[in-house]
Amino acid sequence: MTSFDVAKRAGVSQSTVARVFARPALVAEATRNRVSRAARELGYVPSAIAGGMRNQRSGLVGVVVPAQGEYWQSVISAFARQVGEGSRQLLVTTFRDVQAVEGAIQSISRYRLDGLVLASSTIGVGQISRLTQPNHAVVAFNQPAAAGIAPLVTVDNQGGAMPAAAGWLNATTAW
Repeated sequence: MTSFDVAKRAGVSQSTVARVFARPALVAEATRNRVSRAARELGYVPSAIAGGMRNQRSGLVGVVVPAQGEYWQSVISAFARQVGEGSRQLLVTTFRDVQAVEGAIQSISRYRLDGLVLASSTIGVGQISRLTQPNHAVVAFNQPAAAGIAPLVTVDNQGGAMPAAAGWLNATTAW
C-alpha cells in the first residue's frame, strides 16, 4: 500500500496525502478527513524512512553495547525509555568480545542515525575518533579514555565509593 493508492481512493493528489501526514494544519479539514478515512480503509501507514529522507532525520538512535550482563540490559532499558520519550526509536547492536566490536560498529553505521551511543570501555579510542565527525552526534558511555574526543557520560566510581566507605566506617565504629 502506498500514498498513491490512498490518493486515488481519496480523490486527491499524492502530495496532498503526504501533506496530511507531515503537516496536517496546511490541509482543509474535509480533505484531511477524506485522506485519513482512505488511509484507514486501506491499512496505509506512512513510511518513517521516507519521512526521514524528506527532513534529514531518521528518528533512530543507535547504541553499541556488550551482549552479556544484567548491567548492560538495564542500560539498554534506560536508553530505550529516554529515547522513546523523544519519539525516537532505539537501534541496538551488540558484540560478545573485543574482536567483534568493529563488526558491530560497521553494522550500525549503515543506518542513518540521529545519534550514536558507544557504551563499552572495549570500544577503542581510534574507533570513537573515526565516528566523531561534524554532523554526527556521538556520545561515549562508560569510556573514560574517550574524554576530549566525544561527549562523555561515565560513573565516578571513586567519588561514589568515598562517601559510601565513610558512611560504612561511621556506622561500624558506633558498635
